[in-house]
Formats: sequence, C-alpha cells, structure tokens
Amino acid sequence: MLLVVFSLVSAQVVRHEINLNNIEASNNYNQNIFELENELKLPQTNSDQLLKIQALLINNYFNLSQYEKAALLCQKEIIVAKKNNSSFNEATLYRYLGNSYYHLKQTDKATLYWKQCLEISSRFNYYDLLKNCYHNLGSIILESDTNNSLAESYFLKAIEYGKKSPSTKQSNLANNYRLLGTTYDLAGKYSQADSLFNIANDIFKLYNDSFGIAEVLVFRARLNLSMNKLTEAINLSKSSIAMSRALKNRDYLQTALSIYHRIQFQSGDYKESYLAQTEILNIETEKNAQNQKKEIAESEAKFKVAELKIKHELEEAKAKQTKRNYITVFLILFLVVVFCIVLFYQKKISTKGQVLSIKSIRDVYEAEEKERERIAKDLHDNMGAYATSMLAQIDVLENSAIELNDDKLNDLRNDAEFIMATLRETIWILKTKNITANQLFDLLKTYTNKHLVKNLNLSVIYQEDISTVKLLSPTVSLNLYRIIQEIVQNIIKHANAKQIIFKLSSTNKVEIEISDNGVGFDYRLLQRKSGLDNIIYRANEINYHISVIAEPSMGTTIKIVEKI
Repeated sequence: MLLVVFSLVSAQVVRHEINLNNIEASNNYNQNIFELENELKLPQTNSDQLLKIQALLINNYFNLSQYEKAALLCQKEIIVAKKNNSSFNEATLYRYLGNSYYHLKQTDKATLYWKQCLEISSRFNYYDLLKNCYHNLGSIILESDTNNSLAESYFLKAIEYGKKSPSTKQSNLANNYRLLGTTYDLAGKYSQADSLFNIANDIFKLYNDSFGIAEVLVFRARLNLSMNKLTEAINLSKSSIAMSRALKNRDYLQTALSIYHRIQFQSGDYKESYLAQTEILNIETEKNAQNQKKEIAESEAKFKVAELKIKHELEEAKAKQTKRNYITVFLILFLVVVFCIVLFYQKKISTKGQVLSIKSIRDVYEAEEKERERIAKDLHDNMGAYATSMLAQIDVLENSAIELNDDKLNDLRNDAEFIMATLRETIWILKTKNITANQLFDLLKTYTNKHLVKNLNLSVIYQEDISTVKLLSPTVSLNLYRIIQEIVQNIIKHANAKQIIFKLSSTNKVEIEISDNGVGFDYRLLQRKSGLDNIIYRANEINYHISVIAEPSMGTTIKIVEKI
C-alpha cells in the first residue's frame, strides 16, 4: 500500500511539472492565468516550485499588459517570502515588481524596487539578479539621457556579475554589451561602441538569435550615422530591415525603418526617407487596428459572461423575492411596535436624565473649584510659610555680629525669592479658571526677562504670532509654565549661550519655540536625561508634543506644539 501511495504521489508531481512546462510553452495567456491562479491558491511546500508558478503567472500578466495585476501579485507574494525567510524569492519578486512599474511608466518606483532587489542579492551573491537589475537601472538612465557615465557604470556591473552566472540564450550578456555600446555611442566614444557591438553580434550568432542580430544591426547603423558613414549605415539598416521582414516582427521592422528613414533623410535621399516613413505609419495603423479588434473581441466576451451572470442572478432574485416581501412586512411591523415602546419610555425618562445631567455637571464643576482652592491654600500655607521663615532668618543673620560668607547668604536669599516667585505664579494660575495664551506669554516674558536679561545680561528676542485668542485650562497653563522654566534653567546651567529667541504662536494651536546659540549637545550621548524626560512627560500629560533639535556647537532648538 505504501508503494502504491508513493507511486501515485510521484506521478502527480510529474504531471504537475509537465503541466507547468506546457503552460510555459502555451500562448493561451488567459487560460494560463486561470490555471496558475488556481494553482497558487493551493499550499506549496517547495519554494522553487512556488517561485516558478509566480514567475509564470507574472509573465502571462505581462503578455496581456495587465501590469497592475502583476504589481499586486508581487506585493502580496513578497510578504509571504519575507514570512518564510526565502530571500531569493523575495529578491526575484522585487525585480518583477520593478518591471511592473517600469511598464506602468512609473520609473521612480521601478528604480526603488530594483535597488531593493540589489540590496538582497548583494548580501547573498545572486549574480543573475544583480546582472538583470543593474541592466535595468542602466537602461532607464540611458532612456532618460541624463547621466551616461552612471549608465556606463551600471552596464559594466551587469557584465561583471553576468560573467559569474551561467550563460544561456535567455540570460547571455549580448544585450548588456549592446546597451553599453549605445552608451559609448551617445558619449562620442565610437571605436569602443563599435567593438562592443561586434562582441554582442558574436554572442547572438553563437546562440543563433536572429532577433538579437537584427537589433544589433540597427544600433550599428545608428553608430555609423553618428560617425557620418552614411553608406555603411544604409547597408546595415537595409540588412536589419530584411532580417526583420524574414522574422515577421513588426516592432523590429518599425525600429529598423525608423533609423533607415533618418539615414536617408540626412544623406539627402528624401524619396527613400518618405517611403520608409510611410511604411512606418502603415505598420502603426495596422497595429492599432489589430489592437482595436482584440479589445472589441475581449469586450464582447466579457459582455456575454456578464449577461449570463446577470440572468442567473435575476432568476435567483425572483425566487427569493416573495420570501423577502413577507420578511420585510413583518420587520416593519415589529420595528413600528418597538419604536412606539422606545418613544414612550424615552419621553418618560428624558426629564429625569436632564436633571441628573445638570446635577452631575454642577457637581464636577464644584469639585474642580474646591480642588483648585485646596491646592492654592495648601501651597500658600505650607511653602509660603517656609519661604517667609527662610527670609526672616536671613535678615536676622545679616544683622548679627557673626561673620558670614556673603556669597552663600546671597544664594540663600535668591533661592528663597525664587520659591516665593514660583509660589505666586502657581497660585495665580491655579486660582484662575482659564487664562488666555496671551496672558501665559506675558507671564513667560516676565520670567525670562528676570532670569536671562536682568541676571545674566543675555540677548533675548521675542517673536509673536497671535491671530487667535486661545483659552488654556489651569492644568495646561501650569505645565507649560513649568516646561519653560525647566528649559530656561537648562540654558542657564549648560548652554553658555549669548542669544535666545522665543517664538510664541497662538493660531489654531499653541506653539512655543525656544532657540539658543549655545554649545548644543548630542542627545544620544547624554548621561543624565531627567530634565528632558520631565519636560516630555509634562507635555504628554497635557497633549502637547516636544521636539528637540540639537547638535554639538550648533545650539539647541526646542519646540512645544499643541496636538490637534
């Protein structure tokens, strides 16, 4: 039995591999997408197998120009790859995501995702991905014609990493040599460009790649046009046109005719130039007509599917309509009864609720008033008495015959005066129900003038922008005042500044910015952060944000901004 089960599982795996190979060779892109999307919904245990399914699905999206779907798939599968720690799958999906945005003409996003692919690939030496991403980045720069030297460096890196990975017809370096040659052509390095085109041509011949040879012929023709070798340019462009006709590829033929038109125009053969331009227009017209037919066919198919779906939905709707009608009538009657009951009781309790609400608001207000008065009285009775006692003792000591150190005595007096000033400010704020931002700013200016200008003789500049008179609660105003005090004390103790600028703003929100030209600091290297931590804590308590901008020798700026 085990042998039978093993055989069945093995056979299933083989069929699955064959199925993926058949999809890879199929041009029925819609059917391919249908099968691959269903396959991707199933659990996948093999990361290589999963990546192959993802890559096939993305390429089929590309074949139908469904680049938005490809981008969404890549973003979704990148999350899965990160979760599974599959770095190769993640890097590959970033490459495809960049390709998707490139086709969507969003080159900024394409560049970003290719660089993310490079970052992962560089860590794990995914040489093929490195080659492809450097190739793509160089191509974008070449198309924008912004920095040929940077494009050259990208193509050289693509060639460098390409030499480290196995070369096949799909992944050989011919295109990299061709684009590097184009870069040299644009930079006027014609001999180097010609040498690289020859190398690319030899590689395409080695792999019997007729499309690649036709493309190289076009670029060699343009190179000879740049060197004003018109005869050689005409012969090369004619060879490219002939090969493109044989390959029946309109895009290659259109490109070859375009360079042929330019060469003939420059050589003065306007008739040939006109004929080439006419054929280009005919090709473009034919392509547009085919695209329109394809779009019409797709639209008709979608319309038929939608029509069948609508008919089916209408039949289901009719079958359920009678039942819904009965249910609707019953619900309406039930809701009417419930509404009447609720309305009756709502009227009954509304008066009682209003009374309770008014009483509750009044109680809260009275409690707040009592609490403010209690705090103010407590501060006055305790700290005020203590500070007054200190001052009285100092007066006694001054009048005594005992010799004292004047500096220490002055320090003691200053400390006591500071306590008294702080106490008066706190009591004033707490006794006030609400103060305006203007009043707070005046209080701050009084404080800073005393401690910075009078005592230290520093230059203090005030810049005010008051377009709205904002009311501040006692809690907010007190905390803002304490924050400013802490900042001013830090400037006095540590900044060694000569000038301080206060920007005070009251618009739709309150903003206070304090800048000094002192020694500055590096926040990461601070040993003691209690002062700054206290400022940030106070700000958070009142729904304000603190930002500190400081660098050694560059001064310090602290912003206090109300959160909206």
